[in-house]
Amino acid sequence: MAAPKPPSKKRKRQLDVILEHLATYLATPDGIAMLEEFREINGRIKARYANLSKRETKALAFIRAEIDRGHSPSVREIAKAVGVRSSRTGHKIVQVLLLRGLVHRDDNNHLTLP
Repeated sequence: MAAPKPPSKKRKRQLDVILEHLATYLATPDGIAMLEEFREINGRIKARYANLSKRETKALAFIRAEIDRGHSPSVREIAKAVGVRSSRTGHKIVQVLLLRGLVHRDDNNHLTLP
């Protein structure tokens, strides 16, 4: 893969202006409150992903990739992707991801991302 083309001088100036405005906003009370809210949300997200097993992590990545392709994977497909033969083990992995809120089931029982 080729290295990305560096931004032009004009684009750098535009980005500098945006960053300056952002820094000014974040110094205001509203900006500080927003940062605190982001920190809280980030902590909750990290807690969801904490202590996932290798299989659960691999399953979540597989589910995301399949959903990005427009396909909700079955439990058997998930089990095969993480390298287990038993669909029961695949079901247990999906249950952990559901309980942690990392995936959801829609009205048709298909896996979706939150």
